[in-house]
Amino acid sequence: MTLHEFNTTEELKELLDHELWIDTQLDLPSTSPIDSVLRIEIGNEFPLSRLDVLGYSTECPEYVYCMETCDVQHPYVYVRAPAKHDGKLLNESVRLVLEQYRQQILDHGRLMVSADEVIVDAFRSLIAEVLGRSCKVIVDHEVGMFYMTAAQREELLSTELEILCGYTVEPVDVDRDGDTIHALWKNGISAEITKERLRRFPSTCVRDSSGQLVGWAMSGRFGQISNEFVLPEHRGKGLGKAVELALAKALARKGRRVFKYVEMTNEIVLASSMRSPHWTLWREDGKRKAMFFRKFEIVM
Repeated sequence: MTLHEFNTTEELKELLDHELWIDTQLDLPSTSPIDSVLRIEIGNEFPLSRLDVLGYSTECPEYVYCMETCDVQHPYVYVRAPAKHDGKLLNESVRLVLEQYRQQILDHGRLMVSADEVIVDAFRSLIAEVLGRSCKVIVDHEVGMFYMTAAQREELLSTELEILCGYTVEPVDVDRDGDTIHALWKNGISAEITKERLRRFPSTCVRDSSGQLVGWAMSGRFGQISNEFVLPEHRGKGLGKAVELALAKALARKGRRVFKYVEMTNEIVLASSMRSPHWTLWREDGKRKAMFFRKFEIVM
């Protein structure tokens, strides 16, 4: 069998309609990233990089691979999985993805995978077999996914956000702030990519009374809130919450799902997100759904 590439607007819309039907019934957090990906692709909102939407094994696939590639960064794939894994289908589809993007992965020497543990483990076990190269894990972040239900989005849109006196929240000025934001982003790969995301997608920042940049949040390639940061000397004042919720509002106004990933080692943000009335932690069978951002380096 082969991967099915959703490479026309009509096919992307059909897949989006399928995902929305599922979410309308159950409000599943698992559909939030793929919903955002498809809307971004249908609107051609980020032409700097190529994003392929690939399904396996039918036109309403069990596994959906969203693969971002471009000249200035290594391939990055987000995987939407079924509620219950099918080991045979998973391994078949991972092999096909690795074969299709073999040259890009080898050229850059790295591959980032965003998925649950079963999927990232499948990539690790099959890289050597398919690419003929061993690999090592150089980034392995376990995260919790927080999302806003429809009711939480509506509540947020009707809420007036508060911010400490002396600070203001506004959209990011890319020409003025782009280099600073990229330089302080631990996961930033390319300044060009970072700046283009700031230009193309909603982003927010907070400034002090002198107009200096002190914190920010931006939208990721797959629609998530990402790169939240407040300068150390301005922390403990609620500024991170302010820029995060301002960005969440901007995304909700566009009709987008609102979600973010929090590293399990970030105890402060994890605890505040758990307490917040605006966020819901993705759980399955009463347990937190573990997601991973795992970056592989190919040993040449």
